[in-house]
Amino acid sequence: MTKTIRMRITFLTAILLAGLTANADEPEDLSQRVLAFESSLFVDHAKKQYEQRPEEEQRPMVEAFFATLKTSPEKLAFLGVGDSRYVYAINRDVYGEYAARLLKDADARVRVEAVQGLTYNLLKKYDVEVARLLDDVDTGVRGQAVVTVSRFGRHDLLPRMKEMAGSAKGEEERVAGLAAVGVLLHDKEGAAEQRERELALAATYLEPDAAPAMQVTALDALATVPEAAKYTAKLVKLAGSMNDNVRARAIKTLTPVEGPAAVAAIRQGLTDATPNVRRVCVVALGIRKTIEAAGDVAKLLDDKDDNVRGGAVSSLAAMNAAAYADAIARRLTDSSLFVRRPAINALAALKSAKHAGQIAATLTDPDMELRVNALRALVDMGTREQAPAIAAVAHDDSYPVRLWVLRAFAAIDARDQWTVVESLTHDSEKEVAREASEVLKKWDAK
Repeated sequence: MTKTIRMRITFLTAILLAGLTANADEPEDLSQRVLAFESSLFVDHAKKQYEQRPEEEQRPMVEAFFATLKTSPEKLAFLGVGDSRYVYAINRDVYGEYAARLLKDADARVRVEAVQGLTYNLLKKYDVEVARLLDDVDTGVRGQAVVTVSRFGRHDLLPRMKEMAGSAKGEEERVAGLAAVGVLLHDKEGAAEQRERELALAATYLEPDAAPAMQVTALDALATVPEAAKYTAKLVKLAGSMNDNVRARAIKTLTPVEGPAAVAAIRQGLTDATPNVRRVCVVALGIRKTIEAAGDVAKLLDDKDDNVRGGAVSSLAAMNAAAYADAIARRLTDSSLFVRRPAINALAALKSAKHAGQIAATLTDPDMELRVNALRALVDMGTREQAPAIAAVAHDDSYPVRLWVLRAFAAIDARDQWTVVESLTHDSEKEVAREASEVLKKWDAK
């Protein structure tokens, strides 16, 4: 682990601890204590590399620190140090032993975090202990537990998931139970007969009278599942739901489904009143490469919502709809960065060299990533006519831009820009200076 990554991880830990200790009657040195503990778990500081100490060295250190934990913020901080979402500093097996102890903690927040820690560390050997929490008094704990046992491949617990999905204890519990079924459906090791039962349960909530939250969860469960095609008729109906989240999820689930009914439902959503639904539809048609819908998608290049416009641009490129290159090029001056970026990428994908001049004009765009993408697009097009425009940004403030200026010159063999390249051999960034020298060497050898 590099020092840069390590610093970032420590920063995340500090943020976590700040949240845990806010408004709590806890010692002010909790953050320092935990960070010192975290640091002690690594070696090779002198080499600026951070490696976990061996398990036999970590175990007594973890045991000693664990023994000091008295309050919930302290326990949550400890779990955060070993949780891969934040630091992942403690040896997985050692972490599992202590996280499992906290599954019985009096504070529901600690129990939830302990379950999450076991999940993110893929410690399936604690599935039985986690399964016991399906009877926990706290809804949040039960919800986390059911999703975790599903990630651990406990297909045998489907009856409990079904029970939770039909629970009268609140929507949160019902959604968690059904979400767990969705996780099982994506487990490649599940037996065929188990899968059929899981599919049938998920499909139960595709009915029009099901609660929208359960419909959305069922749609998420079936998304990318090959058997979703069996439920095309139900999916099409949900694509016309009164609930915009349901409509959007139904379209996503229909995206890989073959057949005219699915295509018709997606195309109908292009005129939906909700921007997110329109965006999902244009993306779906791009994924499907439905070229016959290109005209309808192109109309959304002028949509009021920038995400819809950006989606339309990318969709037309995915369809290889070169006939709409002029319309896409007009989006290079769009007010939204999220439209201008895909417009450049789309024209590059379409190899629309006739628009190289318009792409070159974006080299002064405020967004560094867009400027780099513009240079890459010009490289792909191989046009030498834009060499002067490229030279104009040779001393851009961002070194990735300067680097791609050199790559562009090399790709189009712009030897008439020798002086510009030579000036970059003295660049403050060593990578840029080295690249400039390499370009000159190649030109000199020809």
